[in-house]
Amino acid sequence: MATYRDGKRVDGGPSDRHYEILASHGNIDAIPQSRRSEFVAAPAPRQNRGGIFNSGYISLTDFGDGGGPGRSGARFSSRDTGAYDTNNDGYVSEAEYKAAESRPDFSRTQGGIAAISNFLGARPRGSYGRERALGQRGTNIGTSGIANYVAGGGMFGPLFGDGPTRMQQAMPSMDQGQQFTYQNLINSGMTHQQAMQFLGFPAAPPPRNYSPTPMLRPSGPPQIPATPRPFNMGGLLALRDYNMGMQMGMGQSV
Repeated sequence: MATYRDGKRVDGGPSDRHYEILASHGNIDAIPQSRRSEFVAAPAPRQNRGGIFNSGYISLTDFGDGGGPGRSGARFSSRDTGAYDTNNDGYVSEAEYKAAESRPDFSRTQGGIAAISNFLGARPRGSYGRERALGQRGTNIGTSGIANYVAGGGMFGPLFGDGPTRMQQAMPSMDQGQQFTYQNLINSGMTHQQAMQFLGFPAAPPPRNYSPTPMLRPSGPPQIPATPRPFNMGGLLALRDYNMGMQMGMGQSV
């Protein structure tokens, strides 16, 4: 029977230090069952994230709307992206994703199936409408790679299509990646009223620095007014009378 004094074995058996070394090397079976709990920490309980298959996703729709479990987003994610959702609206926009790319934990949220979907260039379901709804804070996101090829109609797309489709970009008439600013909307072909309605503002007059057509410099000779400018004719008439008088006087002298 083992004998202990002040917490240490004194009967010549293995010391506590010996068991600590065994535990540090993972040799758990060499430690008596009765004393394993003293040197081997109990495994941490597995975190239950809840949802479908203990994945944290709250529904089947949550799998396909991007943003990770419990959220939607402009990209696909495999883990919680709550830290990226700066305005806490439940949607991680393209701008918020770009701002989070420099975070050290960003790559951890983009693994698994999400990484494959992003690599293929796909966009989550409903992300186009959510970006448009953000107005000036939204981005004209779109597909890329293989997903863009499929969304564009495959090999027959270029034969029948003319530019990107609404499946390829949130706004096909605008360059992909641009923000939905007033000037970008105007450049895409919208009228002032359409742009203001898109941004959620009343149809107020256009900004002062905005002109729908470029200003042209005048060309050709200057235009002469139709009505001649009034001149002071008194001095000219007096000079005429003086000349006539001089001529008459010279004629009489001859």
